[in-house]
Amino acid sequence: MKQRQLALKILGEVEEGSFLNLALKKQLRGLPEQERRFVAALLYTTLENKGRIDYVIDCFTKGKRIHKFVRNVLRLGVCQLMFFETVPQSAAVNESVKLMEKSPKRQLKGFVNAVLRNVAENMGKIAYPSQEEQPAQYLSVLYSYPLWLAEKYLLEYGFDFAEEMLSYHKQAADTCVRANRLKITGQELLLKLEGRGYA
Repeated sequence: MKQRQLALKILGEVEEGSFLNLALKKQLRGLPEQERRFVAALLYTTLENKGRIDYVIDCFTKGKRIHKFVRNVLRLGVCQLMFFETVPQSAAVNESVKLMEKSPKRQLKGFVNAVLRNVAENMGKIAYPSQEEQPAQYLSVLYSYPLWLAEKYLLEYGFDFAEEMLSYHKQAADTCVRANRLKITGQELLLKLEGRGYA
């Protein structure tokens, strides 16, 4: 099964209530490391930015009702267009169309192709909510948080600190290491890590 097809399958499972980490563990078993990393990165990035991605999709589909399978294909495609600089735009579009060709909704592959090409060509022209006129909507869309949370943060902390908090949560977490003191002391672990070039 190809990487994007697997990502689409797992995204569907998550939409039905599965936990992403458990679905990844189950579905990625036996795949080469590079493929596992790509699928995991695509899914985590899509889900962490789902609000913004859906906003972009809605802008380019003029709010049409979209079947959930088709929306998930669009989500993966838009995610690659917006956040994956190493994936060529043509690959993001073409691979998404291929996902449609193998689906029960194959008659909508032209729709997916048109939407993704339009997004790729007009990425810099997306009209996000105005920071000045609609600050809560702006924060909600840009950082993919629920509108109620953006409103609460604005009310309690003001715009600058609310944006700082929401943007902070989007940063990659630091890697932390803790010694199992039953097996090794903190100092011994530090020396081992330094010996391997990690400190």
